[in-house]
Amino acid sequence: MYYLEIFWHFAIEFIFYYPLAMSVVWIVGSLCFFYRREKKIKDQLPVLTEYPAVSILIPAHNEQLAIKSTIDSVMKANYPDFEVIVIDDGSTDDTLVIAQEQIKKFDNLKVIALEQNMGKAMALKYGTMSSKGNLILTLDADAYLDTNAITYMVAHFINGPRVGAVSNFVTSKDSDWRIFFHYRYD
Repeated sequence: MYYLEIFWHFAIEFIFYYPLAMSVVWIVGSLCFFYRREKKIKDQLPVLTEYPAVSILIPAHNEQLAIKSTIDSVMKANYPDFEVIVIDDGSTDDTLVIAQEQIKKFDNLKVIALEQNMGKAMALKYGTMSSKGNLILTLDADAYLDTNAITYMVAHFINGPRVGAVSNFVTSKDSDWRIFFHYRYD
């Protein structure tokens, strides 16, 4: 009976204190990570020794409200060698028309029209097949690309030969154009 009381007392304390202690460990760990790594990256733009061609694929299905501003944000990128490929995935609204109008403004923009909606994966497949870049960047049609995002991402590929994929600064909007996701990955 005595050992059961000790065990019960230990179990109750463990159930209470373990999550509390682990949350402190996670918070301290994330603060250390931020100050040791993330803060340094924000302060300086990486200097690249080479600038491989980048193809930016934007699959779009019924994105007439967002596609123009997304293309405009991508075209403001501070990177010398990139192409943008918008893949209209069988939209029933004016997404294709708006994207094709943007071709007049930007020489490095290509628009691919799929007759029927085949899904994002197939749209990206067709976009990849028509791309010319050494690196592929995919971007949702309702997202903005930070002006330095391509440089940050390419730096990981140049500096890390084993890097296979990178995600970076993302800002997305909902249907009322409110920012609902704003985060930086490295």
